[in-house]
Amino acid sequence: MFVATPEYVHLKTCVCVQVSRERLKQSEDLCTSPEHTEFRSVVCSCLWATISRQDVVSELTALQSELQSPKVKHLSEINAVVRRLQRENSGTARMGLFYRRISMPIRVLGVTDASAASKKSNHATEGKIVGVAEDNVLSTTVDKSDFMTCNSEISNLASSLHMVIGSGNISKRISHSTSHAETLSCAALIPMGQLVAMRIAEPELSVKYGRLTLMKLLTIQDEGSCPVMYDHMVDCMDLWDLACGRKGVPQDKSQRLAVLAIREERRMQRIRRFMHVTTKYMLADILTKWLGHDSNSLLELLSCGRWTIYGPIRVRHGFGTFTPDGIPYQPTPDTCRGE
Repeated sequence: MFVATPEYVHLKTCVCVQVSRERLKQSEDLCTSPEHTEFRSVVCSCLWATISRQDVVSELTALQSELQSPKVKHLSEINAVVRRLQRENSGTARMGLFYRRISMPIRVLGVTDASAASKKSNHATEGKIVGVAEDNVLSTTVDKSDFMTCNSEISNLASSLHMVIGSGNISKRISHSTSHAETLSCAALIPMGQLVAMRIAEPELSVKYGRLTLMKLLTIQDEGSCPVMYDHMVDCMDLWDLACGRKGVPQDKSQRLAVLAIREERRMQRIRRFMHVTTKYMLADILTKWLGHDSNSLLELLSCGRWTIYGPIRVRHGFGTFTPDGIPYQPTPDTCRGE
């Protein structure tokens, strides 16, 4: 089912900023007062489209930072965004949110990505996605290096996805590296994804535990007893190594605390599966880059409601050691090797 939200009607009435050719040649000049007012109006109008068009989030995020003192070149950039939205939302080239029929059991998938600092900003751009999908892979088959070995399991990790959260924003902290930025983005999204899983599981929890209170819901979440599983996906190998204990903790304080928080989420079984995917199939890649993105997965999702993924994929299912057939078991103080 395709969802046409009210911003589609609004985009038809949105017009580009009128700029003469002579004015466009002065690209580094500051906008006049009427141009400034019109620029702010068009940018705020396009923000409505990000409800169902997350592929333009990164562009609008960059233009939002220029609202105070825009230049002539920013007028042409916002005009390009308006034409792109109007072109791809007319006729048969519709893009937006699709809700395909999914069957039980279901899971919640969190995907995070982050770009490095650029000449436009000293802060990294974070991309976050939380979606609801079918849980077609209950256990994973991996080798000694944690790579998934079954192609059918890899393909079943994707398919239909109901996007609940899709955001791209400038990080509130200055990151010392891309790994640092990815770590902060991952640590920020995990509680949001777990909250979505708890809300979905409330009907089942009410049958099992009776009348639910806030304290009871917090206890269930802290104990990792939510029946709806939460998986997380990143494309930064350094972050995956840090979160899975293949590397020590970083020396930087802010990154060290975030890594330890992710490890605690995995240790308490609040994250069932922590996965690493190549950038080519990173769902949140476009949310972090205005130009030069490497993945078209988000465009595929926004055009049909499904996305595909291929290997190689590294995954840690649960926490602790693995049995010979690749299925993790609950560690005890005597057997846990701390990964």
